[in-house]
Amino acid sequence: MNNLQFFSYIKLLFFMICFGAFQITPVQAENGLSKLVELELRTHKDVSKLVPIFFQQRHESQLARKIELSHEALKYLNMVESPHLWASTNEQLGMDYYQSLYTNISTDKIPIYVDNAIYYYEQSLTIYTANRFPKARATIQKDVANLYWQRKKGTAEQNVESSIWYTNEALKYFTPQNYPRVWAGLKHTLLIAYSKRVRGNREQNLREAIKHGKQGLQVITRDKYPNDWARLNHDVEKTYRDLEYLQFKLTPDYKK
Repeated sequence: MNNLQFFSYIKLLFFMICFGAFQITPVQAENGLSKLVELELRTHKDVSKLVPIFFQQRHESQLARKIELSHEALKYLNMVESPHLWASTNEQLGMDYYQSLYTNISTDKIPIYVDNAIYYYEQSLTIYTANRFPKARATIQKDVANLYWQRKKGTAEQNVESSIWYTNEALKYFTPQNYPRVWAGLKHTLLIAYSKRVRGNREQNLREAIKHGKQGLQVITRDKYPNDWARLNHDVEKTYRDLEYLQFKLTPDYKK
């Protein structure tokens, strides 16, 4: 390393320390995960290329540009040499694709963004194990569960089953005692998934959906969370109507 390279490296490290080179996601403070990510960045052989990318990303407000920068960073990363930095970049990509679904993207992009969010989130889960980073893992599983029931690729049956599986995995961490609102949101996801479920008995699935929705309403009250309550209550009432219609179809009057 010549003098110019050395001083450039020192300048980059100063930049990282003073301003932060990358955006820390909400789950990365767990068990020193953010420190592992930062250490891998500091010691990476391509630190001089990665720092400007992550610095731009941290101060970028446009999701489309943030996504481009994450893809650029991944060209220099792999899960063997810098597993936590690689995982955090995949997590950021999953999060940005997920959040983009709630912006004004064109309808033809929605299935692509759903698939991309699932893919990059699941990539990060290969490093975020339950024993080392349980909150990080459960937080991502919560989002992935919500993505799978929206997915168009693959079969509707398998996508719904994946949604149910991921939700139940997230519920192992997010309990009603410790995270009541998140727990209730996961119950809402189960309501939606079971109401769409293909596998099993239709009536039993609808009853299961209603059960989870009513459990969520014990936490999501009209006074505390009016918007969340309105959405959840609407879905519970709709599922009740679906159940009533299904039961009516089984009566002799319907067959006449």
